[in-house]
Amino acid sequence: ALSQFVEVYGGKEGQKRFDQYRLDFRENTAKWDFRTMGDADIASTLSAMKPKSGSENYAQEMKAFNSLAKAAQAVQRDRRDDKIAFAIANQAAGYEPLDFTNDAALRSQLSFRSRQLDSLQQKWGGAPQVLSKNESTELVKALNGATVDQRISILSAMADGLGPQGLAAMTGQLKDADSYYSIAASSMLEFPEGGTISVGAMCLKGMDAIDQKRVKVDDTPEMGITAQVNNALGSDDEAEAVFDDPEVLSATVKLAKGVYGYELLNGGDIGSAIRKSVGT
Repeated sequence: ALSQFVEVYGGKEGQKRFDQYRLDFRENTAKWDFRTMGDADIASTLSAMKPKSGSENYAQEMKAFNSLAKAAQAVQRDRRDDKIAFAIANQAAGYEPLDFTNDAALRSQLSFRSRQLDSLQQKWGGAPQVLSKNESTELVKALNGATVDQRISILSAMADGLGPQGLAAMTGQLKDADSYYSIAASSMLEFPEGGTISVGAMCLKGMDAIDQKRVKVDDTPEMGITAQVNNALGSDDEAEAVFDDPEVLSATVKLAKGVYGYELLNGGDIGSAIRKSVGT
């Protein structure tokens, strides 16, 4: 209370120190609240706290305001760069590190993040994210060191939890060299007619066979799988329109390559692999 400051420091000095105390308290409270505020709320808060010209303590207030504005910019920059890590570190409701060792827990955690995807992006801006940067790295490490059946189990749980929108966000977060994991995950819930194994699982099993050189896939420019996928799609006007997007076409080729590896293991051919990969 002001009276306590006046009692200790005298009238003028006590008032000065009390005013500074109030400014510091307001600044620190706002900085704490900024962590979970949306960008629009931060802007509104800063606008309300901006000092009015002619105020008795204008210089002090302006100094505190500039510090506050700088803190707001730092919060917005850090969380936009790695939203999930920021949410976990600042104990945003519902966010916790992913448990890659427990499929049921992983499915539940990712389902929550997928449901919050639009809200988090709207509030905090930046690209959609369902993994922290560290989790993206740890996921790839875990998948690289896993057996093919373990990969299928992890990615099936992720596909089930994330759904199409969350999987699209995950695809954008993984490096191109690791993109076939997100491509396989996106096909984990797709089954060929009458089939008991998903297209995504076929892709993973086939890529495993290719990597271990148990099968050989033709990748030559003229007659390889890329050329054959392009040829297969060329006669279908609807498919041709969809695959005008080079990223979608690239993903389809990677998926088809893995499925072709699986088909070779099981007596199938490239035509069957392409049909299963594009759903025709």
